[in-house]
Amino acid sequence: MSRRFLHVGLLAVFLVLSGCTGTPTTTPAPTPTATEAPSDAYTPYAAELRIENPSEYTVTVETYAQTDAGETLAVNRTTDARRIDLDDTFKNGVNYRVVVRVNGTEQWNETVFDYEGVTLLVTEEGTVRVDSFIER
Repeated sequence: MSRRFLHVGLLAVFLVLSGCTGTPTTTPAPTPTATEAPSDAYTPYAAELRIENPSEYTVTVETYAQTDAGETLAVNRTTDARRIDLDDTFKNGVNYRVVVRVNGTEQWNETVFDYEGVTLLVTEEGTVRVDSFIER
């Protein structure tokens, strides 16, 4: 009989040491991390505008930032450069009205929205047309 108690005693010690005594252990639930934005969330871009001027006309570009307070002149640049890149002048989330004059005559007056990229071409005749357009 003492052998039986020894086996039961050893079994009890083994169960206690192995953690199988039936006492539940709780693991805390993981805390949520940063929530993900919905997939349709709008991320503001900055408008993109380039003007190709292969005939080197004198081109004046005026851009007007459009805000709730109205329009504000952002850029007034006159140049005869073959390529005019205004990307660095635009701010994220702002739409711009763009006026392009070639040799003093207004040839283009449109709004470029913050999600648009536009490349204009000054033709040999001195008119302005959209050469490429992207929406992001």
